[in-house]
Amino acid sequence: MLKSLEMQKVLRRHSERVTGVAWPPEAHFSDKTLLATGAADKARV
Repeated sequence: MLKSLEMQKVLRRHSERVTGVAWPPEAHFSDKTLLATGAADKARV
């Protein structure tokens, strides 16, 4: 599970760099995942 979450984060970041659009769309993530990735993104900024 952790591995796939990490992959999703990497894919989203790569996609954002390439296209300027996050992928997959936020709607595809559960609330828990959104909170976790949001916290991780804020920690990195």
